Amino acid sequence: MNSAELKENLTQRAKNTKHELKPWMKIFARIGFMTKGFVFILVGILSLLAAAGIGGKAKGTNGAIEAVATKPFGEALLWVIAVGLLGYIIWLLIKIIEIKSLKKKEVKGWTTKAGDIISCVIYIGIAYKAFSFAIHAGSTGDSKQTWTAMILATDAGPWLIGLIGLGIIANGIFQIYSGWKEKFMSQFKVTEMSDTEIEAAKKSGKIGFIARGLIFSFLGFFVTRMAITSDSDNPKGLDEALQKLLQQDYGSYMLGIVSIGLAFYGMYEILKGKNKYLDL
Repeated sequence: MNSAELKENLTQRAKNTKHELKPWMKIFARIGFMTKGFVFILVGILSLLAAAGIGGKAKGTNGAIEAVATKPFGEALLWVIAVGLLGYIIWLLIKIIEIKSLKKKEVKGWTTKAGDIISCVIYIGIAYKAFSFAIHAGSTGDSKQTWTAMILATDAGPWLIGLIGLGIIANGIFQIYSGWKEKFMSQFKVTEMSDTEIEAAKKSGKIGFIARGLIFSFLGFFVTRMAITSDSDNPKGLDEALQKLLQQDYGSYMLGIVSIGLAFYGMYEILKGKNKYLDL
């Protein structure tokens, strides 16, 4: 997507805007995106250390929160992460409750909202974990029955898990496609960005989306296999998927590449926080 197409997209988007967010909403959203970016940079660094054999287990978003909790000034940083992610959650809730997008493209609108709802639930969980560790209420134990084990215990469980797995794979493929085609650039206010910022957003987004797409496809494969084997011990989240990747042949090399990609995705989110088009 070249600069002329981006500017034309932004101009058309501005014409279609009927609901401008209040300034405080934009501030919360921008802080939220930047915090999300910081978390993914942290995930990338910690997983890269694991790939190099000097950082213990590979860590996803939840593992990164636990790692921060053990560091000096970790409690203060956890409060910053928790409050920052709250801003991202508020942005997602605003997108979920607005209905204008449903009137234009009903199928696409509902699909987008479904994705926003899933993301909202995920980041509420991450923010809750950060809050819990910040007030010393977090626990690294895993005594509770996993959600996959509970679903598999039902009659329709394998079918539901299979559909979830296929959905994760589809999401992964879509992210790879979006990254390769640079579809994400339509979200940026390119008319207010320098050429250097635009180029940085393109490169970090492309690498980041492809890396995220690969790891989601990898995760979706194991979730789908879980439906066939009824084995709830397969990876069920980003943390476990990264650790599973490390255990494969040449896993340290694959994890290293993916980790760098996740760090680039974090850089992209920070740039998006500064330059994203936020009106609905």
